[in-house]
Amino acid sequence: MAALRGTRDYIYRKYTIHRHGLLGLVCLLLLCLPGLAEIATSEEVKALRSQTHWRSKRFYTAVALLGLPYYMYAYIWNFPVHWNLIFKGHGVEALSFLCFPVSKIVQAATFLWWSTFDANVAPQELLAEVQHMSSARMLLCLSLCIAGQTLNAGVYRAIGHDGVYYGCKLGRKIPWTTTFPYNLGISHPQYVGAVLTLWALAASISSNVALVESGMVYLLLIWTSMYVLVALMEEGYLGKLSIHGR
Repeated sequence: MAALRGTRDYIYRKYTIHRHGLLGLVCLLLLCLPGLAEIATSEEVKALRSQTHWRSKRFYTAVALLGLPYYMYAYIWNFPVHWNLIFKGHGVEALSFLCFPVSKIVQAATFLWWSTFDANVAPQELLAEVQHMSSARMLLCLSLCIAGQTLNAGVYRAIGHDGVYYGCKLGRKIPWTTTFPYNLGISHPQYVGAVLTLWALAASISSNVALVESGMVYLLLIWTSMYVLVALMEEGYLGKLSIHGR
């Protein structure tokens, strides 16, 4: 009986802390359901069976180029002193510039290069897909994008510019905060926001079967996994794994 009461109290405490996040998740799922249902019954699902992208050098080149910012994050996290020395104490400002706009331009250019030369889908065709979205798909994309950018904006407001750009590792004082979005029960709201926005953009053009057949979904899954790996690194799990693996 005591164990049951303890479990009940634990669940209640977790619910009390994270109820706003749970409510937001339920609302997001309800808004996304019509669009997800449309995608589930479309030709896009059949196109996922294509395996030609695994034999494409351009696919792997795109993966490598999309990963450039995450290699940088790993270097800074593990060698913050070196990074600050390279940029003479302005490591935060350097990272900020390299993240936005440099890395975003590189990633956008990489995706357009891949879609044009590997999937044979020109940029104007991508724009046409966005312009001719159904209402259900538009609701899906807008819901994911708004949720993602709300999280991103909340992170900037909560921990500021220095907090976002690894100030905690680069010698800046970052105040501890439990305000939105860190009161939602999400360990890495900025990364979650980025991934939601990424999939919102993907959903807006995924009706193009050629993109899906060329491996766009798998490309985005690998891209998403890069955020997951960085989050694990920041939580210390990768370090623990390497220690236990010795």
